[in-house]
Amino acid sequence: METNVEIPHCFPRLRSEAEAMRTRTGYVYKDPKTGFWYARVTYTDSTGRRKDVKRRADNKTNAHTLLKKLINTLDKGGRSAIEAEKLTFKDLCDYYEKHYAIPAQYANGRKVAGLRSVASVKGYIKVFREHFGKRLLKSVAYDDLRTFRAKRLKGKTHQSEARSLTTVNREMAYLRRVLNIAERNGWIHRNPFKLGDALIHAADGRRRERILTFEESQGLVIACVGERAHLRPVVIAGLDTGCRMREILKLRWRDVDFAGGRHHRSGFQHKDHARASGGDYRPPRRRVGKALGGVGERPGRLCVRGHKGDQTCVQAGM
Repeated sequence: METNVEIPHCFPRLRSEAEAMRTRTGYVYKDPKTGFWYARVTYTDSTGRRKDVKRRADNKTNAHTLLKKLINTLDKGGRSAIEAEKLTFKDLCDYYEKHYAIPAQYANGRKVAGLRSVASVKGYIKVFREHFGKRLLKSVAYDDLRTFRAKRLKGKTHQSEARSLTTVNREMAYLRRVLNIAERNGWIHRNPFKLGDALIHAADGRRRERILTFEESQGLVIACVGERAHLRPVVIAGLDTGCRMREILKLRWRDVDFAGGRHHRSGFQHKDHARASGGDYRPPRRRVGKALGGVGERPGRLCVRGHKGDQTCVQAGM
């Protein structure tokens, strides 16, 4: 026995299958004035306005092909993919510099935005901008990345020395980061780094970390005499606390508490005492306090980088 049930008016009318599966179609047409064929699609931009996208074709068949590509681009990447069709790699670099290559910002002692080494990253961006220039962002392919890597490995530094694999790996890592942002924003369908073999081989780079033995650390302190005497406070602070050079140079007296045997680091990574001293940990506050006592308001002010630090290591037999 069939029962007719009346559907209340508060429920919306069910759409037909055709309405539910409605898709973007667009159309092709021939301009009577110029005689050229065009493919045209309408979409709504980020401000809610309707915009038309058209592409000129050689003939009607080519116009239908371009129309399918336009529709596919809109379906996969949305309006941002259409708006990004004219973006160049230079535009991407400008966007990264404006929104990401900014000084580090901290909250509760932790880095929440920006970069600690802004200058070096901007140097990488400059290299990317010079190489890829005004190329359309969507045209950058995996082979272009491989060519860029090979060019950087063959090139020389500004000191006419061979560029290390570690440096190139670091550049490639930031290039991947920039392209990941483009992919996340819908400006490219997929990061070209993902379309081939790995281009970053961190294991092949030069090892940047080595744990000093107790004899080496003592020799390094002893070598800080004469014209290298100004390095002694920073060397002792680094050996006894495990801080990196950048961390020590940013320390101020308000960050140091000798009575409690602590110093505050604003969001920086650091090695622990066991790794810094080769496993021979000793309370650092007395030696560090004595070493930093005559430095001044900012402990790292008198420290210089460059050949004097290298000569100190040579003098210490390292």
